[in-house]
Amino acid sequence: MSDALSAGTAIPETGHERARARPGVAFRYRPEIDGLRALAILPVVLFHAGYSAFSGGFVGVDVFFVISGYLITSLVMRDIAQDRFSILGFYERRARRILPAMIFVVLACVPLAAVFLLPSALHDFGRSITATMLFYANHFFLDHVDYFAPRADLMPLLHMWSLAVEEQYYLFVPPLMWLVWRLGARQRIMLALFGAASLLSVIGASLIVQRWPGVAFFIFPTRAFELGIGSILALVLRERELPRSAANGPLALLGVALILGAVLLIPADAPMPSWLSLIPCLGAALVIAFATEGTPARAFLASRPLVGIGLVSFSLYLWHQPLFAFARSVIAEPSPWLMGALGLLSALLAVLSWRFVEQPARRARMSRTRLLGLAALALVATAALGQLVAREAARLHPLAPEDAQLDVSFEDRGEYVRHRYNALPNDFSGAAPGQPRLFIIGDSFSQDFWNMSVENGAFRGWAVATRYIPTVCQTYFGRENVDRFVEPTSRRRCRYYRRADMFEEAARAADVVVFVTRWTPWAAERLEGSVANLGLPPATKVIVVGAKGFGDVLLPGYVGRDAAGRAAVRVEPTAFQTAGTPALARAFGPERFVDLEAMLCPDGSCALFTPEGALISHDGDHLTEAGAKAVGAVLYRSPLLAPYLQPADPAASR
Repeated sequence: MSDALSAGTAIPETGHERARARPGVAFRYRPEIDGLRALAILPVVLFHAGYSAFSGGFVGVDVFFVISGYLITSLVMRDIAQDRFSILGFYERRARRILPAMIFVVLACVPLAAVFLLPSALHDFGRSITATMLFYANHFFLDHVDYFAPRADLMPLLHMWSLAVEEQYYLFVPPLMWLVWRLGARQRIMLALFGAASLLSVIGASLIVQRWPGVAFFIFPTRAFELGIGSILALVLRERELPRSAANGPLALLGVALILGAVLLIPADAPMPSWLSLIPCLGAALVIAFATEGTPARAFLASRPLVGIGLVSFSLYLWHQPLFAFARSVIAEPSPWLMGALGLLSALLAVLSWRFVEQPARRARMSRTRLLGLAALALVATAALGQLVAREAARLHPLAPEDAQLDVSFEDRGEYVRHRYNALPNDFSGAAPGQPRLFIIGDSFSQDFWNMSVENGAFRGWAVATRYIPTVCQTYFGRENVDRFVEPTSRRRCRYYRRADMFEEAARAADVVVFVTRWTPWAAERLEGSVANLGLPPATKVIVVGAKGFGDVLLPGYVGRDAAGRAAVRVEPTAFQTAGTPALARAFGPERFVDLEAMLCPDGSCALFTPEGALISHDGDHLTEAGAKAVGAVLYRSPLLAPYLQPADPAASR
């Protein structure tokens, strides 16, 4: 899972339902599948808790989808083959299985959200409730993947995207299976359809994830192959008993090894879903197919502890993400001990939910019509509650006027940072003859630089052009293959952004070229060569501005403080935020390098508020309007930039 990604897990139907694939062949309860659920949910919880050893814990999503596809397709095929399939009956089972616990957890989160979330975040939380109840949470969160958006691990209901994907799969697949069967086609046709669709899905996912990783992560078509593998397995195993041979034991152990290997070895920034997803998916399929009686894998997975965890895995999935998110909303870096304690609390709540919510709902004696009516009413009512929470967020978590600056939506934050910079041209075709020219190259920190310049009256009367290069790509222009430093999902687009031929003409036409980025060490170490590769005229003034950082900012902690209390707040940049500064200082020296961190934080700590109590940064990286004025005033004390505070003759500024 990305990053901006972080993710949740869809839990399939219970293994306790008994069915018959055909007369004489029992679809019996298999405790090892509950154990397989445990093998999936535990890494997911540990990954979301931030334990780095489980970097690939997100692959539990893939394992759960395979289990779900297998069990649901088996049950649907049983009913179709016995000519008693009912789409209403199918959704009745889904409603009993999913809705009570899901709605209960969502309702329990509402008062917690009102306490811990500021109004803008509470507004988004309310909208996410509606998206969850109407099973389009995957598209809702896709629309909220933004550079300036809150971190994914701060969103209490982010994990509901996977339930939406699963329900979208089951909106189409059971009716399609019934239709194909009624038209006279049999299992081979279904198998071919599932196989072709799954192949197209995995190919599409592997291509789309390279260009649009967020889209690939969230949408149903690029996740369908994971459920499809389970469906294919159900069809293959339907006509015969589970195979029994000497190879079963090694094959089932291989499946367990593939899952555990993916959990421990796949990096957190791996492109997913993709061909790589086949590792845990095929591992799950091998376990389901070959973990038969007498195999070591079955003995392990059918052990009481794993089966017990598997039985409560749905509720554990529902509870862990909100608890982790609320903790992170008030504590910048929760300790491993705290996250472990919250994981145990999630497990306790999961047991209680399973015992007092899930089980009674499954066993409740109620007519299908009444149950589906109540389910629809509950979904609509909870969705409406979400809209009410969104609309009344400011009343649910009221802020004093002086605290309003702490609660600005991520859309508005990003708009301030970007709007001036994005309005600038990429070349000097519109510059007047003799007009001095400034060219800015960099990421969103270069957008901050331009805001600081405007707010402080710098470069008045200059023609200004820009070249934006995303942070993930870094400012590098050379022949070395630097893909190893870039996230796999960003390598292709970064090659485009780093094409110097697209802007070197504008750079060579400038009087002053400013490089501003949140520098990483690899790019900082190569920047001197990158500048040389642009072929700038000797008279061009080159200025490199170092990165700034205000650490991990948790705004709810500053609500209620007066101006003096805020002005006294000191924060420390993270090592990541200023990692490239030493290399830049060595390469460019004081003649070309402005160490903004040293100017802002001479003793290692920085002010987060101005002396008047105005917030400098909402997210620890980018500047508010007040922050641009205050930080810009410090920046332009630098001897390299001070001359540009007044309109200058370009010849004098070289």
